[in-house]
Amino acid sequence: MGITSQKIRVGLMLGGPMVPAWIAQMVDQIQLSSHSEVVLMVVDDSRAAKPVQPLLARLRQEPIATFHSAIRRVLETLDRSLLQAPPELPDAFLPVNICDRLPQLPQVLVVPQRTTWSDRLNDDDITRIRQHEVDVLIRI
Repeated sequence: MGITSQKIRVGLMLGGPMVPAWIAQMVDQIQLSSHSEVVLMVVDDSRAAKPVQPLLARLRQEPIATFHSAIRRVLETLDRSLLQAPPELPDAFLPVNICDRLPQLPQVLVVPQRTTWSDRLNDDDITRIRQHEVDVLIRI
């Protein structure tokens, strides 16, 4: 048996095209590697269809997710203000459009079925993802 030189085919599961700079940097590293390549973006299309709701409405509908989001924002704000990085370091949380980095990459738009503790994809979405022969999906 010989060793094959095929790259690992990576798929990215994203909430949308805008990601923090550290994720874009991670994707760049995957693309530059000799062992892996990003071949697919699986994008949650349900967020694009939802209008932005007031905070109290979100708290009533999704209290845990809203609480986690608020805590994350507070910690990011504290991190930026109290633990300021040296000016020569880039902002790891700066929003970056990942589609600009991977313009030719195919996308599969999905609408996950959400439960309290998990998200599930329907059979049609899974079939469309499998057509791209992805070895690994990274949920971001």
